[in-house]
Amino acid sequence: MIFIEKQPKISVIIPARNEEDVIERCLRSLLNQKVKPYEIIVVNDGSTDRTGEIVERMMKREKRIRLINFEEGHSAAFARNRGAEAARGDVVFFLDADQELLRRDFFSIMAEDLEGVDGVICPFKPPKPKNLLERAQTANYYNFYMPHNVHLVDKNSPYKYVVHSMHRKLFKELGGFDESIFYFEDADLEERFYGSGKIARYDWRLVYINKYPETFFEFVRQSRWMGRGVYTMLKKRRFLVRALLFWLVYAVSAFLSFVNPIFLYLFGIMNFVVIIRGLKTWMKSKDFVGSMMFAYLHGVRSIIVLFQVLACFLSDVLH
Repeated sequence: MIFIEKQPKISVIIPARNEEDVIERCLRSLLNQKVKPYEIIVVNDGSTDRTGEIVERMMKREKRIRLINFEEGHSAAFARNRGAEAARGDVVFFLDADQELLRRDFFSIMAEDLEGVDGVICPFKPPKPKNLLERAQTANYYNFYMPHNVHLVDKNSPYKYVVHSMHRKLFKELGGFDESIFYFEDADLEERFYGSGKIARYDWRLVYINKYPETFFEFVRQSRWMGRGVYTMLKKRRFLVRALLFWLVYAVSAFLSFVNPIFLYLFGIMNFVVIIRGLKTWMKSKDFVGSMMFAYLHGVRSIIVLFQVLACFLSDVLH
């Protein structure tokens, strides 16, 4: 490990709303570090469960934990910004309440990585799947997030990654998270980060656990959140995700195939495309059942997202 003359003060910021089942595990993974963060700021954004009580109990044993309470819920962007405003460290590191660090030398490695760059990218991995729904999502993980070596990512890189930690002064200069954007506020900040010519370091050693929805109800809820997020991005950027357009045509062709055989042929062609995608995922994940299931699960998600976008649009028009 490289000797660092001055260890940066890292402020961990965790937005939390009704996270009583996971917040303690998240905090323990931070407190279990060989080199602990300078402070841990939990922004309790309108929780109606025991999230705040659990954090307060842990605060009595660990003074570096800080709690900011809001009676009403807002958004992840709001909570993260309020946490960053209260931070006193040199670096801000954003973590979700349902995520856990895997290595005990996480912050030692992060301190090394921050030398000479503007931010650090931390890849995630899902836990071992417990059911078919998680298995399908895990198969897709291996389609997009295969391990990489440590490398620099600049504005000219064709691969952009969300920056999880950056120098606090830079975060402030960039204007923080855009609170008018829901769910995809980190992607918006990423665009501004790279667009201003900043450089980040991607380090596979800084992997953390990120849970997928365990039940279909949670999957639908997350998909609706994505729909709200896509709508806020549409209002701001006027773009349409290609995947959504594909699944819109898929759904329409499936419905109209009962009316005209031409749409039945189109529906068959699009199913062929879905199967090809599933087979490509299978080659990387080595899980045939999970890969094929996710190919269609992605369609279910996209259709839910489309309906949520439409619902948000109609809500704005009617109000």
